[in-house]
Amino acid sequence: GFIDTLDIKKEQGQAKPEISGPIKSCLGDTINLKVGSGYGSYIWETPNGILTLQDTILKIQGVREQDAGRYVVRGNSGACTSEKSDTFVLSLVTRPEIPQIMGLDSICIGSSTTLTANGGIMYLWNTGATTNAINVSTIVATTYTVTVTSNGVGCINTASTTIILTTAPILTVSNNGPYCPGETIELFATTNATSFSWIGPNGFTSNEQNPVIPNANISMAGTY
Repeated sequence: GFIDTLDIKKEQGQAKPEISGPIKSCLGDTINLKVGSGYGSYIWETPNGILTLQDTILKIQGVREQDAGRYVVRGNSGACTSEKSDTFVLSLVTRPEIPQIMGLDSICIGSSTTLTANGGIMYLWNTGATTNAINVSTIVATTYTVTVTSNGVGCINTASTTIILTTAPILTVSNNGPYCPGETIELFATTNATSFSWIGPNGFTSNEQNPVIPNANISMAGTY
């Protein structure tokens, strides 16, 4: 007979791969799970099936709920395959809802308004404020953005609102008096305004631009 010799060589770099990356992720984020180099390809066992990659990075774009779970990888180099890595568990955290910003969206020059955001635990405005409500005044149209965080992982969402400036209306008021008792009082507002609020003696109020008051009497005299 004869003897055949079989040489078995241990390839270098065949250590068990280790997965590194964030163990918690916000829904919708893009994350990278990495392993060390040393193999020609990598066989990933993921919650969504088995993948073979040449790269040392498994990139998960727009993380979804079905991406949560256990990840294991083996390195493949020629005819040799490494042991499986330790199990890497990815957990997902819900992103906070888009915050609502409440407040006026237009103010007169020289005035101010309060903007109030909700939907988070922590707040950061582009002004640097860290409260949920801020008081703002501006001399030009300005956009205010708030970023909210609702958990300890850092999942965020943002919203913006733009404050525009308006000029005060030009207003002239008049009447066609003086009046005798029993006559009709006529009030006139000459203006470019679009809404009106009159007040006067005896609790008089009106939302008309040019209100009339019938049956005038002495108690109606005064300032309107």
